[in-house]
Amino acid sequence: MLENVQEQLQNIQNLTQFVADKVIHVAKQVDLTHKDIKSFGQMVISLQKEASSKKLERQDMPSKPTIFYGYDQLVKKMARLLSSSETALHMGLLGPGGMGKTSLALAIIESPVVQAKFQEDNRVWVPCLEATSGSLFLQVLYTSLRVQCQTDSVMSDILYKLKTSKDPNLLLPNNFETPWNTGDGQRQVEEALSKLNQLSHVFILITMRESHSPTVDMEWHSEIVPPTDKDASFRICQRFNPHWKMNPDLESLPDAVGCMPFAVTLMAACGRDSESSPKQLLEESTQLGTGMWPSDGPLATGMNKSIGLSVDSKPVKSNPDAINLLATLLLLPAGTTRECLVHWAPNLKNMSHVIATLSQAALLQTATWEGNQVLHVLPVIQSFMVHHYHIPERIQQVVRSAFCKYTLDHACRYCDPSFVANAKALDDENTNIQSILVRPVGHADCNNDLVQALLAFSWYRCDTKPLISIAKHTLALAEANGNKEYIAEAFLCLGASLEAVDDHVGAEGILEQCSQLLAGDHIHHQLSFECALTRMHISLFLHCPSWQECITIVQDVLVRTKDSDEYWHAHGLNTLGSLYAVGGLGQQAMEAFTLAANLLLCLGCNRDAGLALYGKAHALAPKGPTFRRS
Repeated sequence: MLENVQEQLQNIQNLTQFVADKVIHVAKQVDLTHKDIKSFGQMVISLQKEASSKKLERQDMPSKPTIFYGYDQLVKKMARLLSSSETALHMGLLGPGGMGKTSLALAIIESPVVQAKFQEDNRVWVPCLEATSGSLFLQVLYTSLRVQCQTDSVMSDILYKLKTSKDPNLLLPNNFETPWNTGDGQRQVEEALSKLNQLSHVFILITMRESHSPTVDMEWHSEIVPPTDKDASFRICQRFNPHWKMNPDLESLPDAVGCMPFAVTLMAACGRDSESSPKQLLEESTQLGTGMWPSDGPLATGMNKSIGLSVDSKPVKSNPDAINLLATLLLLPAGTTRECLVHWAPNLKNMSHVIATLSQAALLQTATWEGNQVLHVLPVIQSFMVHHYHIPERIQQVVRSAFCKYTLDHACRYCDPSFVANAKALDDENTNIQSILVRPVGHADCNNDLVQALLAFSWYRCDTKPLISIAKHTLALAEANGNKEYIAEAFLCLGASLEAVDDHVGAEGILEQCSQLLAGDHIHHQLSFECALTRMHISLFLHCPSWQECITIVQDVLVRTKDSDEYWHAHGLNTLGSLYAVGGLGQQAMEAFTLAANLLLCLGCNRDAGLALYGKAHALAPKGPTFRRS
């Protein structure tokens, strides 16, 4: 038993020695770690000292660009507000990238009345482009103010610095949208603004890619910076390229970029460096959009980066509906009203929130027209998005289908009683309809809805302001579709459009093809009636047929329409009255015009009835009328 006890004690002693050895080893490791921590601490202190020394190196206020035109009145207005106010003002220059907000702010700073009120050391440039968090914004502000006090609170140090003097201070946080749109950091930035707001001698002038001021609990005197005017745009172009002064194509250059100052400057600089003409630049702009300007170009950071900052901002990227709405509006060069937006973007759920998101990012412009809110995207932003972001095919299909339906819902001819209202609806969306419907499509996309919508739109243009290119495009798509009725109607519409612009030779050949397609067709008789009367009218101008030949053509139409189509029967009577009047048969002409007018009035076709009454009045005239197409 004693031997066993002794053996156990020996084991315990061995274990104790083992633990002791381990403790000694751990102690050595702790000692080494302590030395490492001490070394690391010294390194941190060194870095803090280095950072502290850098805090004292702020960026100086930049100078206003030498090429700066078109905002004289806005500069005077903002400078007057700053200089005349006895208490602190908070002012904002808002709008999309490339509008010249920074240049405008610097011009205000350099105004004599502003410089007289704020001493040089009290005019503080606060560059916020890299301030991607609330803490970084405070650090930039700390550095810009040359704060030397160092406590546990950066904001307290900033306030202490500002309170040391009651002289007016003017802070210019540039690109303020960066810290403001940091999500969690926004509260920290808002609290900083609130504390600065309590200092009656601290004025703030921000530039921001937004359409609204940052906080609602502070009073802001903000301006949405508009595009410059054409005169200022011309001056920018001529400053770079004096020989452009007499170039007629220069008139269109500012419009291509929406008179956006930065874009105009980039175009002018590109023209100077490449020795290109305005016409050549316009052609490249159409093909490449903002891709023709290098993002790392010598002018600031480039237009692409400027717009990209707004597109890639956190509020926009985190809202899929905002991207979808932006893509929809890119397809609408003339913009649209909020009421019509429900047609073009039917799947949009929270419209107000989405509009607010794009508006705040300055990607969407809003205006009021005839009591309606109008939404549109600036041309340069449209160009950037089209050439850098693919518009999803599903959105293109939704918008195309919506415009087909809208056009067909308002389809009408001038004889329709609702023509005035429907024509206005089509006129309101004329530019957008052309952009959506009158564009190259694949053979598979030439469906019935698209062709019918194009026919309706082509007739609207034929009856108002004929546009031959639209009528030709409609004919091409109708032929691709293959429906004989659509092809015949497209030929007729093109022929009528050519006749309306006095191209009688071109119209004659087109209408001949239409007549051949309709030969023997007893279903689409209305097309054949219009084709026959239009061909007769053209024949009067080109071939001077005999009076009796014309009478025969019209009487054939009258026989065919007597019991089948009152409208075209009335048109035939109207044309017959004109022919009788030309032949000196005044009494017969009056009878024909009277019958036509009465029939058209019963049908509600007041415009056509007016033409008949006009012909009747001429038939009563002593000198007799000349032939007029009904």
